[in-house]
Amino acid sequence: MSIAQRLQEKGAKVGWAKGHQKGLEEGLEKGKHEANLATARTLLKNGISLELIMESTGLSREELISLQ
Repeated sequence: MSIAQRLQEKGAKVGWAKGHQKGLEEGLEKGKHEANLATARTLLKNGISLELIMESTGLSREELISLQ
């Protein structure tokens, strides 16, 4: 195997690892957001104020209004 081929292989492995890590991070963020939405729905059903839900979940007023 030539030096160029080894470097190409190493670059591919590094690129795959970075892409994999980014995908995991994006998936975790999406999961956290979905959990916050589910929590907000429950709190809204129980009559909790928008301000308290916004503070507790980090969701915007617009997101909460769209859940109502």
